[in-house]
Amino acid sequence: ESGVCCGGVVATVDSAQLSAYELADVEWNSGEWYQARGLVASGEVMKAKPQECIRVPNTWRTVAGVREYAVAAGSAFGRKVDNRSRLTYAIGRRDDRAAEEWVPERDRAGDVITEWNRHGFEEALADIRLDAGMMTGATDGSQRGKNGTYGWVMKAPGRVHSSSGKVRSYTRELDSYRSELHGVLSMMAGVWSINSRAQVRAYCDNQSVVDGFKKMRAAIGRDGTGAAPKFNHSVDLWEEVEHWCRKWRQQFVIEWSKGHPEKRDSTRASWTPVDWMNHVADRAAEAEYGRTGGEDAPGCLRHQGRWRLEWNGMRVTSVTNDALNWIQEELPWRELLREQDCDPSGLDVQATKVATGYTGVAVKRTQNVRMMWDRYPLRANMWHWRQRPRQRRNGPLWWYHDKPMALCQVCSDKALEDVRHVLGWCGNDTYKEIRTRWYERL
Repeated sequence: ESGVCCGGVVATVDSAQLSAYELADVEWNSGEWYQARGLVASGEVMKAKPQECIRVPNTWRTVAGVREYAVAAGSAFGRKVDNRSRLTYAIGRRDDRAAEEWVPERDRAGDVITEWNRHGFEEALADIRLDAGMMTGATDGSQRGKNGTYGWVMKAPGRVHSSSGKVRSYTRELDSYRSELHGVLSMMAGVWSINSRAQVRAYCDNQSVVDGFKKMRAAIGRDGTGAAPKFNHSVDLWEEVEHWCRKWRQQFVIEWSKGHPEKRDSTRASWTPVDWMNHVADRAAEAEYGRTGGEDAPGCLRHQGRWRLEWNGMRVTSVTNDALNWIQEELPWRELLREQDCDPSGLDVQATKVATGYTGVAVKRTQNVRMMWDRYPLRANMWHWRQRPRQRRNGPLWWYHDKPMALCQVCSDKALEDVRHVLGWCGNDTYKEIRTRWYERL
């Protein structure tokens, strides 16, 4: 039912108009699919370039009323993925009305809200004045190793809604970014099922997720027809967020809020309503560990892009070097563990690498920390950035030791204000307090 499978026929025609063919009718050119003369459509047919044609198998699955075919990718893809990987493509245009919208399990975190109402949550939210059709809430995510959870609460006139669930990542190590983003997706879908006309202001304590959401919202525009930006991390979730941003138009807003108020004030005396909602959302996410159910994926992934890479039946959600490297590294040791009747899920790959002498991950993290400190607005850095031309830095900026503008102004040492000075020996009381707290955490 699609011209894509005709090897040169690009118009969509009815299957009754396609004549039968045999493999002998297929002409090949340099080992690539060229054309099938025995498979033609009646009427006018537009020609396609050979590199734009593709063989489509006779098996498919139906998603949102559209046939979705799987095409083998082979080892040539990025030169890092084996023949078990594949690319899938949905033939036909998805209609939003063809699939019933996903809705998370609402009030799944109701027991957490009930518990915290006894500690002052209900009383704190009583100070929020909401007009009819307005809602406000917070979402938070949690990550433990390869497992993650999320939780969200939403205050509406007269009551509080909530939900929580689990987050999975099958083709790379899970991080908190994906958990936080999944919480945003769940909140957008859940609140839509409650009141699609509401004006919603939500809060999230992950700055990267908030920045990405604002970028998405601005690109789509007020009418919801703009082109969405490209993301290289958790692309499956961002495609769902794109769908919900188009439905919400400009009615759904997310702002950043500082997380973990319990670390700033354990007495809860200074907490704002947003602090309370963030804390209860965090408690809902933590309570999800050990509970049954709450598995959103793949049911929540209903508006995915057309081309995508899959490995062992799971979508590679971050088509980046780290995801492909992770897949490549996983291939041999998983098979070896199975031969020895060992459970691969019980192995911490990163910890094993470090313990056996592989320091690549540690070196990369050290480089990231060093880059962060090189960009931090310390006086030595700021003086260095002003220089034209600049001497290439490789370690401490010792050659600025006689420049007054590069010296520390908060202590009497007259020393270069760089990362070594701040974390090592600056005599300022504030820096001493920061160092004490920082080293205690280490």
